[in-house]
Amino acid sequence: SKQVKVILEFDNTEANNLGMPLPKGLLKVYEQDQDGEMEFIGENAINHVAAEQKLSLVIGDAFDLISKNWEKKRDRRGHFDYVTHVYKIKNQKAENVRIDVSHRIPERIWQMESSTHDYEVKQSNELEFRVRIPSGKTAEVEFTYKVDRTDERLKQSHEK
Repeated sequence: SKQVKVILEFDNTEANNLGMPLPKGLLKVYEQDQDGEMEFIGENAINHVAAEQKLSLVIGDAFDLISKNWEKKRDRRGHFDYVTHVYKIKNQKAENVRIDVSHRIPERIWQMESSTHDYEVKQSNELEFRVRIPSGKTAEVEFTYKVDRTDERLKQSHEK
């Protein structure tokens, strides 16, 4: 997605003035503005949430965070493809932000070759980069992974 999603994450704990089962329904989020007034900032439907569980709530799209991403390069060397992706994110907010960039790798067998940022493998084919971007700045996440195409070549040679 080119739109940066605004996600509010919190633990359903007593320390956060919760810690009780939350019923399925619409959760509305308000924030106190600089005049002390409560301002509506978003809403989303939730399923039942047990006490002590983490809640992740998408409350809208950010208009002041711009994301562009593309496949920069793809090389084939032997039975490996080397794929380079770039995510360019611009922070036009008046505050510093943390952006979690999720990327799915469609291939089954892959290995990271290089990355400009630390990442976490969330699932076997999903990466997450946590990127901190100062106000008014742009960050680029670039990474290269290699894909083993040995299985595909063996299949093709057996089919002939």
